[in-house]
Amino acid sequence: MQPMNLRATCCILTFPFPQLSVILGDIVQPFLVYEGVRATPGLPPAVVAAALDTLRKRVIDQVIFFVAVGLGTMVAAYLMQAMWMWAGERQARRVRTKFINAVMAQDLAWFDSHKAGDLTTQLTSDTLMYQEGISEKASQAFAYTIQFISGFAIAFTQSWRLTLVLIATLPAFGISGIVVGKAFAAGASRSQEAYAAAGAVAQEALANIRTVAAFGGQDRAFRKYSKLLAGTVKEGEKKAWISGAGFGVFFGLLYLLFGIGFWYGSTLAVSGEVGGGDVLKCLFAITTGAFSIINLSPSFQAMSKARGAGYRLFEVAESKPTIVDGAVTPAKLDGSVEFRDVRFAYPSRPDVEVLKGISFTAQAGTTVALVGASGSAKSTCIQLMERYYEALSGTIFIDSTPINDLPLKWLRQNVGLVSQEPILFDTTIAENIAYGAPDGLVVTQELLEQVCRDANAHDFISKLPNGYQTMVGERGSLLSGGQKQRIAIARALIGAPRILLLDEATSALDSASEGIVQAALDKASQGRTTIVIAHRLSTIRDADVILVFEKGQIIERGNHNSLLQRGGVYAGLVKAQELKTRKTASTADITTAADAESESDDSDDDGAEEEEEQQAAITAAAASESKKATSKDALASTTTTTKPALDEFEKAEREKAELKKLLKERSVSLWRVVKLQGEEWPFLAVGVLMGSVAGAFLPAFGIILAEVLSVFAIQDKDELTRKALVWTWVFIGLTVGNFFISLFQFGCFGIAGERLTRRIRETAFRAMLRQETGWFDDEKHGTGTLTAQLSEQADRIQNLTGPNAANLIQLVVSMGCGVALAFYYSWQMTLTVLAAVPFLALGSYLEAAVTTGAVGKSRLAYGAAAQRACDAIQNIATVKSLARERDFADGYLENIKAPYRIGVRKALIGSWGFGYSQAVQFLLYAVCFGVGYLFVRDGVITSADLFRVIFVLLFASISFAQAATFTGNAQKAKAAAIAYFDLVDRVPPIDIDSTEGARLVDVAGAVEVAGAEFAYPTRPDAPILRGIDFSQLAGKSLALCGPSGSGKSSVLALLQRLYDVSAGNVKLDGTDVRQWHLQSMREHLAVVSQEPSLFIGTLREAIEYGVPDGKPVTMDMVVAAAKAANIHDFIEGLPEKYETLVTSSQLSGGQKQRVAIARALIRPNLACLLLDEATSALDSASEVIVQDTLDKASQGRTTITIAHRLSTIQRVDLILVVKDGRVVEQGTHFELLDKKGLYAKLVKRQNLGKTV
Repeated sequence: MQPMNLRATCCILTFPFPQLSVILGDIVQPFLVYEGVRATPGLPPAVVAAALDTLRKRVIDQVIFFVAVGLGTMVAAYLMQAMWMWAGERQARRVRTKFINAVMAQDLAWFDSHKAGDLTTQLTSDTLMYQEGISEKASQAFAYTIQFISGFAIAFTQSWRLTLVLIATLPAFGISGIVVGKAFAAGASRSQEAYAAAGAVAQEALANIRTVAAFGGQDRAFRKYSKLLAGTVKEGEKKAWISGAGFGVFFGLLYLLFGIGFWYGSTLAVSGEVGGGDVLKCLFAITTGAFSIINLSPSFQAMSKARGAGYRLFEVAESKPTIVDGAVTPAKLDGSVEFRDVRFAYPSRPDVEVLKGISFTAQAGTTVALVGASGSAKSTCIQLMERYYEALSGTIFIDSTPINDLPLKWLRQNVGLVSQEPILFDTTIAENIAYGAPDGLVVTQELLEQVCRDANAHDFISKLPNGYQTMVGERGSLLSGGQKQRIAIARALIGAPRILLLDEATSALDSASEGIVQAALDKASQGRTTIVIAHRLSTIRDADVILVFEKGQIIERGNHNSLLQRGGVYAGLVKAQELKTRKTASTADITTAADAESESDDSDDDGAEEEEEQQAAITAAAASESKKATSKDALASTTTTTKPALDEFEKAEREKAELKKLLKERSVSLWRVVKLQGEEWPFLAVGVLMGSVAGAFLPAFGIILAEVLSVFAIQDKDELTRKALVWTWVFIGLTVGNFFISLFQFGCFGIAGERLTRRIRETAFRAMLRQETGWFDDEKHGTGTLTAQLSEQADRIQNLTGPNAANLIQLVVSMGCGVALAFYYSWQMTLTVLAAVPFLALGSYLEAAVTTGAVGKSRLAYGAAAQRACDAIQNIATVKSLARERDFADGYLENIKAPYRIGVRKALIGSWGFGYSQAVQFLLYAVCFGVGYLFVRDGVITSADLFRVIFVLLFASISFAQAATFTGNAQKAKAAAIAYFDLVDRVPPIDIDSTEGARLVDVAGAVEVAGAEFAYPTRPDAPILRGIDFSQLAGKSLALCGPSGSGKSSVLALLQRLYDVSAGNVKLDGTDVRQWHLQSMREHLAVVSQEPSLFIGTLREAIEYGVPDGKPVTMDMVVAAAKAANIHDFIEGLPEKYETLVTSSQLSGGQKQRVAIARALIRPNLACLLLDEATSALDSASEVIVQDTLDKASQGRTTITIAHRLSTIQRVDLILVVKDGRVVEQGTHFELLDKKGLYAKLVKRQNLGKTV
């Protein structure tokens, strides 16, 4: 039988749950009859013996029936759960297959409207949501629906009059649930919005902690965070009162339902229509039916989410690509390229024409360079060459064949692409290079080494710890920029393409790395048609043809010399980047110097490359060790299919072991945790009192239920009616009392909990902001980890003192009272029931393990399996350029085989646990009533005592089941408390809160660094600075240049005292920075970095951020700073001017830099301006504007500049050339040129030729 057919049948077999009420009623009624006979005076012993024999027969029949129903329920529940879960796994696998195949087949234009983040979420979360909604949640929905129908059907068959009366109370349940639910949902939504806003502030501050530290923004961030948390407390307190009222109304109505049922049932019993057992049947059957509707809600919500997820998944799965694959495969490819009157607009902006009828030809084997300002459509030409998009009109030809006629895979495998930010996948170097190989090419080690030699990559790869099998990390994070570029070049060359596309392949590199990579590109371009885009014009001066783009049109074309002679746009761009030479030098002198430099170029490149390799070896080794500590080479190989899932499981197990070890080695003072809520002790006292009373309600309800059942054994009708009315008023009292008890219990504990949450979050965030920069460098203190810690720590610590503590108190009291009362009525029966309780608890545990554990492990396993596919989706342009869509799709489908097998195994084996959990209560009743009959027969207890013990422990057992969930929460809460106190107790070595240190007023800005040695705290064995020395007079400008990793940025970090030197000293105005008052010293410094961070807010606030906290700031100051930064006119042109809300992503690079400069210039006591690669990421046009701004800003101030573009620092007073953590050359631009050393070589690499 197919799973789909069998699972529907199994749902019908869940009918025994409402039937339990019938069985209970049938087994209770003989006891009541027997007690009535035994209590009647004057009856002959034979009559009593006959009644006892009748009781024996009925009990035996019902016990057998209990066992039979229990065993049948176990099998039915197993089949239901197993078949639904199995079918869900199979269907979800088919959906995943269709989804990943459809995504990989789409055009790049499709991804403009389908963001990679959304697609990866759909692949990881929506598929699981869909699977959950069509498997176990669907089975539960069917089961609860049948329980609902059968429950009311049973009630009507027992007594339709009583059932109708009881049904009349159900609308009150629904109305109260809807009203309270809406109010709670609205409050929860507002609370979540407030928490999200506060979390965004925290994340923004922690992610940009260097900027926060540099501008002294800790208190500002804290105040903003605290203000937003205040709103969450108000909403949380409202939510707490609503929760209390909701629980009070709901359980109060439940007590009222039983009260009305017993009152009207007694009336029917007096008339002889029903017995006490029939009343019990109706009450339990209706309660089961009503609660089935409540239990349906989570299942219906899951199914509703599954429908939404399914809609999104099938919408993608049914999408068809718009670019039609060609069918003409040329027998030979020479490599000529022609653009003929090509026009284009991006599909997301069809009204904005990007290319406006451009035409050009690249002859086979020649190099064509595209230059121009950002946004002039240069990269668009590359994208059209790769057929990521279709041109609106015109044609692109390759060897006279229209590009649209060529097969996409053939085209992309014969066109190599190297971009500005090459994407490497999280696997080995060898596999990354092999991705570029066309179909049918066997990638051997010899071939890998050959292409790597061509790409100048073999030497550095060979020196890595694992050579070609070295993991590169996510997006190649374990390699330097130059190394990533050379691997990307090797990947592009392995297929021996006739056409090579280079899109800004060196613009993000420093001079040394650029020289190495450019040499590799020059070698790779030989004999190939090469189309190159570059902002650094020094890299394309030897191109055969240079095309100058402006607003989608070609405005100039020619070679370097002819365009210089024309004196047009290209000549202007060259002049902006030109490095000065001495006007007194003759042409012969220049030539001779160039020749001399050329002779030593190779050796210098080798030295730069060697340094880069050493740095990478250190990084790769450290990363290798880190990998071992976190995951055993996670996703180490595309051929290892089950490893990702297993790694995640190992990680989860490791976290459990670490938690266990932490709790074993460390302890936390519960009194210190309690003291956190010292201010809320009145609320806690009321909450504890109400919780204790509420805890006594459940066992008390069991006693009352037993007493009410005993009423039906009374033969005197008037006495029965009188006592029934009394107990009805008792139920009404329970209703009213429960409402107020729940209201104050949840309300008071909720208030205390919300205030505790705020206090913990505030103190934790303040402690985080206090820490030194090196603390944030530790991977354990990443932004995501810390922001999660802010929320999770507070929530978990609440489990010790907050609302969960109220529940725990209630459960402890409930269990204690229940067991005590049960022992009071019959210690023999109590021991019997308690002996069976572990089996009931085991059933609850197994049910939770199957229903929640299966989902949790599936999420882990499928999430791990999807990692590689998510990488491919996020970097879809790279995947398409390599024509590897099919490989990544197949790799994902191979990877999900492991979690699929795990899911099927869980369905077919783990579902026995679910079956047991559903059957154990029937077996428990069989044991209790069977043994209870023996005690009643022997006169050990009465039937009334039997009912009291069973019902008291039955309702108290609810507490037993719930108490098991607190163990894990308590452990996590203790671990969270340990981590929290470790954080708030830590005093950082560089303490922003310290009040000690010198506070100088008139600071000139003189800087001195003497014998400074430094290594980052996370890599103490990798020294960065090795005794660096220099001094700078106040008001002068100084520049640092040299290869990446030589320690330039570290100097600025030490001057700001983000770190401390391990030897030597750094002084500002003659005072060691360690002797300064930290906050006061930083007020005299301002930094502008390569990628400045602007915090969410208005442009005015972004500029005002530079004013030290607490100092007055006026609008005139803001405007003056903006004018000085050349950004005022731009801001005035915006609709909201300075009140325009803006983030970093909404500004261009140049605009963002100028706002950052204004933020620096507004500092009232600014003495030293620090510029860290402030223009390196900009195009030529933006660079000119920003550099002019920086030159003006530097006048009269001490300025320290780090730059890779040497044209930006040739006018400074002193240039320091840094290498290996030491100053190897110093002097002015011309003095260093005369030395013909390392600086002169760096200049040569960037020099564009004759000065214009």
